[in-house]
Amino acid sequence: MRLNWFDTNEAQNFGRQLAERFCVECAIPGKGKGHADDKKQERLVHAILSDLRSFLQTHKPNAFKKARLIKSFSACLQENGHDDELAERLTREMILAVSFEGAPLVQ
Repeated sequence: MRLNWFDTNEAQNFGRQLAERFCVECAIPGKGKGHADDKKQERLVHAILSDLRSFLQTHKPNAFKKARLIKSFSACLQENGHDDELAERLTREMILAVSFEGAPLVQ
């Protein structure tokens, strides 16, 4: 029996790491150095999606693990005070990256 199919700890931890990286580098106004400008934020999103693609290629997570990774990413953003709109946009980007895993990243 393949019980490790349900073990999502590694994927969830990776999702949280990606979100924490975003939170540190794009601080919320009033909660740190200030909000990152749009270009810096887009470069960071591109880097995070690139790291996500690398994780997907090396770890080959199943659909359940991918969903938990994305959910932990989104929850961590919201826990750290990012607004729902931003969290939803970034989550959508991650869903697309996971869905089209083999497609090249668009710059």
